[in-house]
Amino acid sequence: MGAPPTLPVKERDAVWTVFVIDPLAAPLVARLGSARSITPNRLTVLSAVAAVAAGAAFAAGPLWAGAALFQLSFLLDCMDGKLASARGRRDPAGALHDTIGDCVRLAAAAAGLAVGLDGEADLAAALVTAYVGIRFSVIAVAEARPEPPAPPARIELPARFGAFLRAAPRRSGLPGTTVDTEAVAFTLGPLLGLPVIGLAIAAAVDLLHLLVYVFAAVRAATARS
Repeated sequence: MGAPPTLPVKERDAVWTVFVIDPLAAPLVARLGSARSITPNRLTVLSAVAAVAAGAAFAAGPLWAGAALFQLSFLLDCMDGKLASARGRRDPAGALHDTIGDCVRLAAAAAGLAVGLDGEADLAAALVTAYVGIRFSVIAVAEARPEPPAPPARIELPARFGAFLRAAPRRSGLPGTTVDTEAVAFTLGPLLGLPVIGLAIAAAVDLLHLLVYVFAAVRAATARS
């Protein structure tokens, strides 16, 4: 058997992505490399379908099924870009499709979890609203920064589970990214039977990110005055 293909990936990425998702996504992408009927855009569509199914599972139960489908949606979302890179193709609309898929996944999971937690309806609704609002605020402020960060450096790794898992510690960024908070809110919390606590932790971490951005903006404005 020949050496596995290599895949270009971000040199630094979210903790959840590098330790949990990428080691699964990479070998799957390698297997799909020659399957021309499976395209990056079709994976994006499947990711959105899985996201809607996750929302339905959160609403109707059991919560573990919603958590599993949520991560299936995220796995497919991570695979589409890797598959495009592996085939040397760049779709100008790929970023738009990814953003739409991310929004569908967050909205479906949040709405489904709010419905499913009917036993704690008031608190759950308040936390879901706070988390989603803060989550989008963090994204909007990050996108509006006058000096956005440079595109992340990329490295190539063999498309094997073990290779990606061994590389995870050196690829891992600081914990608490939006990917990590989504994992807490829509996967770890529901799986552990603590969905409300998961939402509260995710909202608090994202609020901290937002306050850091606000503090940096105020400090920059003060320095210019």
